[in-house]
Amino acid sequence: MLTDTKSIQERKPKSSWNRWYTDKEKLEAVKCYLITGNQAATAAALNINKNTMNTWVNSQWFKDLTEQVKREGNIQLNNKLRKIADKAMDVAQDRLENGEWIYDQKTGEMRRKPIQAKDAHKIAVDLLDKSFQLEDRGERVQTEQTNINHLEQLAQAFKDMANKTNRVEVIEHVESQPPVALP
Repeated sequence: MLTDTKSIQERKPKSSWNRWYTDKEKLEAVKCYLITGNQAATAAALNINKNTMNTWVNSQWFKDLTEQVKREGNIQLNNKLRKIADKAMDVAQDRLENGEWIYDQKTGEMRRKPIQAKDAHKIAVDLLDKSFQLEDRGERVQTEQTNINHLEQLAQAFKDMANKTNRVEVIEHVESQPPVALP
C-alpha cells in the first residue's frame, strides 16, 4: 500500500509545491481526514498542499488505507465493548445468584436481598431478545448468501442463453409441380 522506497534525503523536493511525504505523514493525513471529514481542514492542519490532499483523497491507496484504519478502529471498539458487556453480564449473574446489596439499618451492615421477580424477568427478556436478534442476523446473512448464489446462477443461465447459438441448417427444397393439362 504505502512504501517509502527512497530515503527522505534521496527524495529532496524541487520546490515547496513539489514535496515528498513519508508514509507516516500520509497515515496521519488519513487519520486526520477521518476525524475532520474535511480535506481543507486536514491539509491546513498537516501543512499539505490542497491539491495534493485532493489527489490523495481520490487515490486508491487513500481509500484502502481509510478502510483499514476504520476496520482497526472498529476492532478496538468491539474489543472494549465486549469487555464492558462481559463485566455487565458478570454483575447481572452475581445479582441473580446472590441478590442485591442493601444497607440494613437495624444491624448497620450491608447484606444481600434476593432480586425482585420483575428485575429477573427484565434481565431474562432482554437477554433472550438479543439472542434471537443475533440468530436472526445469522439467518439473514445465510439467506442473503443463498439469494446471491441463486442470482449468480440465474445471471449465468441468462448469459449462456444469450451466447447460445442454434445452428440452423437451411436445405433448399424445390417441389416438383404436377404437369398442367392444356386444353
